[in-house]
Amino acid sequence: MEQLGLHLLYRWVAGLSPDDPVGDPTTLTENRSRLENGEVFSQFMARLLNHAQVKPLLSNEHFSVDSTLIEAWAHRTASARRMAQATMGRTSTDRSA
Repeated sequence: MEQLGLHLLYRWVAGLSPDDPVGDPTTLTENRSRLENGEVFSQFMARLLNHAQVKPLLSNEHFSVDSTLIEAWAHRTASARRMAQATMGRTSTDRSA
């Protein structure tokens, strides 16, 4: 929604004049369930999911992962690596002493 307020092209595409107020960003979220239960949404999703370019992308085997999980795993892996390096460093130091 912020982009609509900043760029005239977006306003034009959205059918807004330069002076029209821009909706609140939560409007779509608040109306999501109403939109999903509507006939237009059902028809749109049916056509989208049956589109020739979309069908190959769909599979029961695919899943989505929240990027925060990936980031958390990266931090965990890096921490484990640092701990291993620190432990190995202490072990070699302890042996030489």
